Amino acid sequence: MNSEPPPFGDPTNIQRENNAAIGKGVAVGCGGCLMIIASLAFFLVAIFGVVMLFLRSSEPCAETLRTAQSSPALQQALGEPMKMGWFFVGSVSTTNMSGSADISIPFSGPRGSVRIRTRALRQDRVWSYQEMSTQLPSGEAVDLLLTLP
Repeated sequence: MNSEPPPFGDPTNIQRENNAAIGKGVAVGCGGCLMIIASLAFFLVAIFGVVMLFLRSSEPCAETLRTAQSSPALQQALGEPMKMGWFFVGSVSTTNMSGSADISIPFSGPRGSVRIRTRALRQDRVWSYQEMSTQLPSGEAVDLLLTLP
């Protein structure tokens, strides 16, 4: 009987060490990739949130919210409470005392949802609205500029 140890050590110990090394490699390799992907996703969501927060706090958006909430046609069509959504389409830009806005804002209530399109120009720090309109779920077009004071 040969009592010499195997040339590369105990085979069961080598197998255990190989499995541990593979497990660590997968955990570190995949974990590192997942960490990079998660960081990138968090960064993109943060940028999106900041942009949407900026749009929500703009004067054209605030005026659209006030006008929509005071519109009898929208109150009847959507119900109360009426909420402004987060997924805007369009842009708001201001430079010194002038600017422009062309945005489509989602609104919803218990009975339905609409998108309100607002177009406005800013001159000498005063916004003037060219369009603030929507189409109700019934198909009726509503010009919200008619409800502005």
